[in-house]
Amino acid sequence: MKAEMRNVKFQKITLLIISVLFVLPSAALANMGSVLLIATVVHLFIGNVFIGIVEGLILSKVFKLKKLKTILLLILANYFSAWLGYVLINFQIDPLFNLHNVRFMLYVFIVVAYLLTILIEWPFIAILFKGDTRWLSKSIKGCILVQTISYILLCSGYWIVRTTPFYKETKIVQLSNMELPENVMVYYVDDSDGDVYGGLLGGEKEKIFDLNSIPEDRLVLWPDFLKSAELDLVAGFRGGSYDWTVIQKSIAAKSDYSLAGSSFVLSFQKYITAEAERLAEARDSHWNFNTRWWLSEGLVGLNMETEERVRINYEIPAVMWNARRATHLPDDKVIFQFGKRQICIYDVVKKEIALVAYGRDPVAVLRK
Repeated sequence: MKAEMRNVKFQKITLLIISVLFVLPSAALANMGSVLLIATVVHLFIGNVFIGIVEGLILSKVFKLKKLKTILLLILANYFSAWLGYVLINFQIDPLFNLHNVRFMLYVFIVVAYLLTILIEWPFIAILFKGDTRWLSKSIKGCILVQTISYILLCSGYWIVRTTPFYKETKIVQLSNMELPENVMVYYVDDSDGDVYGGLLGGEKEKIFDLNSIPEDRLVLWPDFLKSAELDLVAGFRGGSYDWTVIQKSIAAKSDYSLAGSSFVLSFQKYITAEAERLAEARDSHWNFNTRWWLSEGLVGLNMETEERVRINYEIPAVMWNARRATHLPDDKVIFQFGKRQICIYDVVKKEIALVAYGRDPVAVLRK
């Protein structure tokens, strides 16, 4: 009878952890932004207490250890490993991910995080077996046991609040295998040197300006005040000083865009919801695209005729790609920045996505 009561108690505690870590933030904050991001914050600040309690109860029961001491030490271990792992992994792992390896790298990330947690938390658990002649084998077995259980719970919880990865609904292809609209030129700030490159979409790109860009720079189209119907390619907002650098004069006509004259200022805004500019024939499309700052939203498309919806986003605890700077091209394709350093093109008809270049702030114009 006592054994059954302990099992019931353990099940309740497990359910409580999953609810506190994931279900409650999901239900309460679903309309306020990225649920996965909120769940991660809850995990880092609050969830480690509950994880430490479960691990401590399991370890003390299996190895006949003092319950309170074990729980307190494992709570400390969980906070230490979670925050150390966040600092070590979160700021280093994003550059390792790209459009073509996200699925593989996700599995690598889970395995590496699991192994690092075992390595970091093992000394805390070893303290509990001080004086035991078999302390080494017991501490290793105990560490693997509790980390395996807690990772199953964590992965289950994050799975509950996940957003649908784009590769579940969209085929990743090479740019050369995608049917591209003709006469579209693309300009962007290259990720490797911060200079401006440009060329025909799908063709070779060449450097057109030594910008030596800083992250705060924005490459945009801006009205030519001497030629009211023309647009210049401009780099601006240099570190907040509003210093303007003209890259190319009269590179496009306002009449090529459905939002000409109204949305170019918004291109400077990094954190807003912005409707994609429509280029040439895209002005007559039934599809409407916009980018949203919240990572669970990403690039969102709605067909105004059929009410079909699409979404391109990618978000895991250590890698979060938002979408911005989208331009709706002819043939219902959208070019946009995906994450910090990828320029991608999405075909809504064929549900295909391809990497165009490593860079940011894509500007699409018609070739003159």
